[in-house]
Amino acid sequence: MRNLQFSYSLPSKFLNETGLDQVKIYVSGTNLWTYTPYYKGDPEVGIGSAETYVNDATRALIPGEFSLNSYPTLSSYMFGVDLKF
Repeated sequence: MRNLQFSYSLPSKFLNETGLDQVKIYVSGTNLWTYTPYYKGDPEVGIGSAETYVNDATRALIPGEFSLNSYPTLSSYMFGVDLKF
């Protein structure tokens, strides 16, 4: 799952006396989950990156498998409040 966002806008009847026109609360996430059955590695690392070549003849070349020279794909989470006056 690459991107996911949930948001909730407070009903205007709760905002009448606050001076706010809109209040939105949100949470979002990026790179939350990768489903790759029977595959060990990062599907975003390809053969052309030279990170998957192994000098061991007993192993097959699998793109992205245990890439040695790259950082793993990071997950990020964001929470926030959007206020409109």
